[in-house]
Amino acid sequence: MGTYLIHDLFNVETDGADWPKGLTAEDKTGLVAIVVEILRESGPLDTYLLHNAVKRVCEREGYKRVPTFKGAALLDWTYGAVVRAARHADCSQRWHLPAT
Repeated sequence: MGTYLIHDLFNVETDGADWPKGLTAEDKTGLVAIVVEILRESGPLDTYLLHNAVKRVCEREGYKRVPTFKGAALLDWTYGAVVRAARHADCSQRWHLPAT
């Protein structure tokens, strides 16, 4: 199984780096940091659980690290952003961090 583009998986418009359009550089950095923190604390998670954990962290922090998520209503877009952040963080397909 190859790596699919975020656009193909979630049917959202993406930028040249395959991030859902609308995410700022600050959003991307914050999102990757949140994904890494969650996976270090919890271990392997599937996409659904990882997405929910990211949303909870964003809500708890008042969306300080990922401001664009505050108004995001489209689940395909937020799922696409979380999956792209997990790929950027060099997570495996099961969304757990490789051993260090």
